[in-house]
Amino acid sequence: MSSISNVSAINLAAYQLPEVVEVSSRRWVQYGEENNYYEYLTDLINSSSIHSAIVKGTTDLIFGEGFNPIKELEQEDLRRMAWDMYALGNVAVNVIWDSKGEKVVKIKHLPVQNVRPSKMDERGKIHSYWVSADWSDTRKNKPVEYCSFDPQKAKGENAERSQIQFMRPYKSGFYYFSPVDYQGSISYIELDKEIANFHLNNAKNGLTPSMVFKFRNGIPDPEAQRQLENKIKKKFGGSGGSTLMLTFSESGDDSLEVDVLPDSDADKKYTFLSEEVTRKVLAGHRVTSPLLFGIRGGDGFGSNADEIKQSFLLYEETVIMPKQAFLAENINKVLAFAGQSIEIKTSKPKAWFDEESGADTE
Repeated sequence: MSSISNVSAINLAAYQLPEVVEVSSRRWVQYGEENNYYEYLTDLINSSSIHSAIVKGTTDLIFGEGFNPIKELEQEDLRRMAWDMYALGNVAVNVIWDSKGEKVVKIKHLPVQNVRPSKMDERGKIHSYWVSADWSDTRKNKPVEYCSFDPQKAKGENAERSQIQFMRPYKSGFYYFSPVDYQGSISYIELDKEIANFHLNNAKNGLTPSMVFKFRNGIPDPEAQRQLENKIKKKFGGSGGSTLMLTFSESGDDSLEVDVLPDSDADKKYTFLSEEVTRKVLAGHRVTSPLLFGIRGGDGFGSNADEIKQSFLLYEETVIMPKQAFLAENINKVLAFAGQSIEIKTSKPKAWFDEESGADTE
């Protein structure tokens, strides 16, 4: 039976950070108790419209206009790195050396959800990473070990010329993986998902109220109960299932009583929850104006052009540019062995800024 209490009773305080698990029988480290935390983050993006809009918009801004073309790195690889950086919190690339181990010839994006680190040594250093196409079935998709980025190991008799550079922004207390920037608002992203599911189920149920059918003419056998329940559901239920409940009792008469369960102030409660979810998700992403990502906010969100412009500049300076700098710095550490470097070009809305100089067009 659908009820407002299903959502309002959610315990937001129960959310915990992802668990990093070192299993004695495994040489790699698991991310999440079931080693599926990246998949969980991806599901959140696909399930919350607000969260999805912000993640997609932010990764586009991080990529900006890309960089001057070089043969060692494709623009599309940088775009995918930007996605992993913001959506999943970490980035991994495959570094390919030439036959002599003297020069980097290619940097390829690796889906970070496919990568797990080896256990640290006693000095806290990670010497290798493992790659699997599907960590939920490592028998079928056997993990392959790659040396972590190390120019010295690209040379010599036992040279490893296919290496992995794992880019993990520093965050205190995290040694293998960095949590996403929006970690603090994940409970509210979950709540946004549950609110959407509640409304969808209500619509599929024909927007009918919850009802209890009380039969007092005896208790039929289970098969008869099932057939009666199916008939009532067919008549009163919607396509998404039923909000109906049947009870049977021995009372000596043939009466039937139908009770409609009240859903008191459901519209007000959901209006509050929806607005609160929007505020908390935006705060978790450090977005001061939802209109930056095509989201129409509730009361208190400004909509004048100057305020939106200032919000964009603040978001660019506090979120976008630091991410671009982190990516460029780590990529250039590798590209230094190819005699190359990149600088990610920032993009700005043309309606507000001159494309050449960055000056106001007003």
